[in-house]
Amino acid sequence: MQRAFQNVFGRFIEQNYAHIANRKPYLFLTVFVIWGMLLMWFHPRLISILEDADGLFQWMSLGYFIVFVEIAWLYGVYNICIVLFSIIDRAMPRQGFVYDKNAPIPKTGVAVLYTTCNDFIEESAQSCINLYYQNFKINILDDSTREEYKQKINAFSSNYSASRIQVIRRKQRSGYKAGN
Repeated sequence: MQRAFQNVFGRFIEQNYAHIANRKPYLFLTVFVIWGMLLMWFHPRLISILEDADGLFQWMSLGYFIVFVEIAWLYGVYNICIVLFSIIDRAMPRQGFVYDKNAPIPKTGVAVLYTTCNDFIEESAQSCINLYYQNFKINILDDSTREEYKQKINAFSSNYSASRIQVIRRKQRSGYKAGN
C-alpha cells in the first residue's frame, strides 16, 4: 500500500512540480541588473544634489532621501519583474496530471464521509462514488431536517449496494454539520 502510494504520489510530484526544482535564477538576475543600470544612470545625478545642502541636517536628509529612492527602485523593479515573469510562466506549456492506469491499486479499506444538512448535491456524492479505488465505503452523514433532502439522499443511496453506501442519521443533532 505504502509503496503504491509513493509511486503514484512520486509521479504526481515529478509531473506537476518538477518545473519548480528546475527554475533558474533569471528573475533575481533581471531585477538586480535593471536596478544596477538604474543606479549607474541616476546615482551620480542624485549625489550631485548633496552639493546644494547648506548644513549637516540638510545633507543627512538628502542622503536619506537618495538611499530611500534607490531602495524604492529596487522594490518597484522587483514587483514589475514579478508580474512580467508570472505572465511568461503562465504562457509556458504544462503537462497536467496523468494517472498511471498500470499502477497497483491499494487494497486498504477507506471510509469516505459525506456530510450534509439540508444541502445534498448529487454530483458531489457521485464524485465520491467515482473514486479510482477498490476498497472504499461512503458514509453519508445526514443531519437534514427537511424531508425533500432526506428523500434525495435515500433515492441516491438506493442506486448502490449497502456495502458501498451507508446513510447515517442521528437522533440527537449536536455540534456542527453531521457532528463534526
